[in-house]
Amino acid sequence: MEGLHHRFAVILAADCAEYCRQVEENAEQAVAALKKCKAEFDRCVIAHQGRAFGCVGDSLMAEFPSPIEALRAARDFQASSHSKQSTEASASTLQFRTGLHE
Repeated sequence: MEGLHHRFAVILAADCAEYCRQVEENAEQAVAALKKCKAEFDRCVIAHQGRAFGCVGDSLMAEFPSPIEALRAARDFQASSHSKQSTEASASTLQFRTGLHE
């Protein structure tokens, strides 16, 4: 078939664990924490040649041309999230579950 082009894409999804509970406890603090996490997610995505394309509620999504770079971005995002948890003794610390789909 002429004109048919295939593109390889890997999707990285990150979802905040227990976000609803944190919103119920302190909505302003939870929303502020999510904004910080989204900025860090975007930074990690861009650093690994990805493109963030979605943020619905507490879920973040990005597309990568390479599964290796997607995995590296997920690793960096998780590492940065964990390092912030250890330095911030705050109830606003969010934990994310991440997954990749080819």
